[in-house]
Amino acid sequence: MEAHSVSPEGRITPEDAGLWSDGHIAPLRKIVDFAHGQGTKIGIQLQHAGRKASRLAPWLDRDGIASKESFGWPDKVISCGSDPMSAHSCPPREMTKKDIAELQKNWVEAARRAVQAGFDTIMFQASFGFLLHCFLSPATNHRTDEYGGSFENRIRLLVELVKLVRAEVPDGFPISVRIPATDHLEHLKDAPQWTVEDASKLAKILAKVGVNFLDVSSGGLDLRQKMKYGKAYQVDLARAIKAAVAGSGVIVGVSGGITQGKQAQEILDAGSADVVVAGRGFLKDPNLVWHWADQLKAKIHVASQFGWGFGIVRKSKL
Repeated sequence: MEAHSVSPEGRITPEDAGLWSDGHIAPLRKIVDFAHGQGTKIGIQLQHAGRKASRLAPWLDRDGIASKESFGWPDKVISCGSDPMSAHSCPPREMTKKDIAELQKNWVEAARRAVQAGFDTIMFQASFGFLLHCFLSPATNHRTDEYGGSFENRIRLLVELVKLVRAEVPDGFPISVRIPATDHLEHLKDAPQWTVEDASKLAKILAKVGVNFLDVSSGGLDLRQKMKYGKAYQVDLARAIKAAVAGSGVIVGVSGGITQGKQAQEILDAGSADVVVAGRGFLKDPNLVWHWADQLKAKIHVASQFGWGFGIVRKSKL
């Protein structure tokens, strides 16, 4: 389940979901129980939007700020610094040490609630220009304290959060991170930026502090970015991250422009990634897994009520 904020002010839009209250546990437990009842695992992504917070839903107004009248919190937006994302974003307040301590507390408590709700894994959203990505990249992190400046300082918050959550969750509980592989600012040669080399170094460190799965993504931090969208456009990035953590046991996933089952299988067969992550395709085609299975001539479990009509018959238990 995507983008559950660890605090009310960490939401992207007023309609976003969160896990900042114990009152969220029981409703989420219903979803988890249903998923488990269908024989599947289910995870939850924890995030803080940072300077991308208090926005209107993009299908309402792509550049709109959620004002107080729209149930937003434009005066409570925080980030690693005070630079807004754009002229159409809320100016953030630079986080203090107290803010960072509060964020850490909120993140750990959200992780505890996720475990209590029965989720099988937790993902840290550290990409797409949200709060953790802003701390990682020198394009946005201009702090002069221990959370800014050097590479080690810029990754400090994410690493500390992972360690805190690892200590909170049960032994063996899988932790994943959606990691930014690049800011896509390579055309600005002298501009401070997060690169695939940085991401590879971070990946090795995350492997050592208890991360089990890295979901490779990129961009979304800086409007000057130049991304080349297309078929499987992030596979080369995933391949680099996979090489960096080779032998660590960390699983590497990739998403972006992967729309066909055969295409996904080719990525796995080439060793570019261990897992293919699909999301948007399900919005257009709820039976995406079934269609991919047909392409690959693979057998999958199909609900009896549906499979019966396609000649998929199981022996009766009666």
